[in-house]
Amino acid sequence: MIKKKFLFKPALFLFLFLPDLGVSADGTDNLLSASEVFKHAQATVEIFLDYPYGNRRIEENNIYVGSLTFDKENKGKVYIDFRGARNMQENLSCIAAGTDAIHQGFWQSYQKLKPSLLEGIEFYLKEHQLSWEDLKLSIAGHSRGSTFAPLTALDMAEKGANITAVYTFSPLGVFSDEKIQKYNERFGNIHVNFLAEEDQIDSVINFAGKFSSLFSSQPSPKYKMPGSTKTFRAANFPEFNQWVKDNPYIHLADYGGEIVKAFLTPVSWGAHMPEAYAMLAPKILNT
Repeated sequence: MIKKKFLFKPALFLFLFLPDLGVSADGTDNLLSASEVFKHAQATVEIFLDYPYGNRRIEENNIYVGSLTFDKENKGKVYIDFRGARNMQENLSCIAAGTDAIHQGFWQSYQKLKPSLLEGIEFYLKEHQLSWEDLKLSIAGHSRGSTFAPLTALDMAEKGANITAVYTFSPLGVFSDEKIQKYNERFGNIHVNFLAEEDQIDSVINFAGKFSSLFSSQPSPKYKMPGSTKTFRAANFPEFNQWVKDNPYIHLADYGGEIVKAFLTPVSWGAHMPEAYAMLAPKILNT
């Protein structure tokens, strides 16, 4: 259960952020990148709150987990976004089991949403009379949804699509070291992760995975997220501190809330939220 309390609207803050992004006077590349990061981060907030976003829904077991947004100004350009976990079943899929090169909980979840993803893309290709080779895909995800981003990049590239960027917010581990090396050879230069130092969710999930492996004959590997990671301290930003003060434990349902509060401070919890990344990721992109 999620409390749909959305007191931070990212779009209202975009123009406050852009002057600090280090945009050069003789070019717009940084500006475009910051705008794209913001667009993706905002999408993960809207989808998390179950608000309609983009042109096509991506569903996992008939549940809204992502969106496809078709760029009207740039034919072939498609934005793909995935939200974070919103219920216990989705949270349980984050706990690793097995010894595979890919985290099986995330892999199995991805396989369930993949038909909906492909259906949306094929609809777009048919409507605009395009081929897979005409596609330019920018892919992003938050938390659990972050793991679907590299899996989507691999799948769509195999079909011939051009992957222009992969962004993750609060990235969770999805690949073994060997798989990461192969992925990074192909996409490492266009894959950027954003991680707040106070965001401890990945550590909590890794701990849960180690605990579950005690009941397995072979321990699970430590899964990681590929690409390069921009780590930052959220508490260094006054706007984040004020937002946490105004919205302590935002989205936290009353049921089980006290358990979460026993392990995570309001700052740690807030640093994991998609609103925090929409607020801060564009600012630290070029730092």
